[in-house]
Parts: sequence; C-alpha cells; structure tokens
Amino acid sequence: MVQPFLPVRGLGPALAPIIVGIVLILVGAIILHSVIVMEAPRTGPTEPFYRMIRWMFLSAGILIDVGVFLFIIGSLVIGFVRVNVPDGVRRAALLAAAVVVAAWLFFVIYLTSLGYPRTYYP
Repeated sequence: MVQPFLPVRGLGPALAPIIVGIVLILVGAIILHSVIVMEAPRTGPTEPFYRMIRWMFLSAGILIDVGVFLFIIGSLVIGFVRVNVPDGVRRAALLAAAVVVAAWLFFVIYLTSLGYPRTYYP
C-alpha cells in the first residue's frame, strides 16, 4: 500500500534558508566593513592590494545577495506554501520579505551612488 504524502509539521524546514540567509548577510557585512576600515600600505597602494580589495567587495556582494535570496525564499515558503501556520505568521513572513527587499535595494543603490569600490580605492 502506498503511503499518502504527509506534509512536514512545524516551521523548521522553512526557517533553515532564513537562518542561513541571515548568517550570509552578516558575513558579507563583516567583509564589507573590514574593507572600509582597512588602510592602504604605507609604501602606497599596489596592484595586489587593489585586487584584494576588489575580491573582498565581490565576495561581500555575492554573500549578501545570496543571503537576501535565501531569506526571501524562506519567507515566501512560510507565507504562501505552509498551510499549518497562523495568518499572523504568514503576514509577518511576507512583510519581512518585503522589508528585506526594500532595505537591500536601498543598500545597493546607495553603494552604487557612492561609486564603490572606486571612490576609496581607484
């Protein structure tokens, strides 16, 4: 006899991408802040230094983008797919996804308007 499909109970599987996304966003923010705080070598900035700064900006951007993507996917799963969660939790998950997208767009537009990374490291 074939067993019927039983939905997974609880929010554990849906919270996993949200938690991983938050961790990736924090790691990307730490890398970004370490680049901003870093000083150029006393002998003057060299090409390897510029390359390192660009790679750090790239890795921070990728980590933050993937973290935001995972957070949004987890929130949308809770908001639309889960049937056994209260309506308040669904609304909060969808609102959190909207707020994260708005903050992420503001952050990206702000950094782009500053000219990162060329403003500080030509």
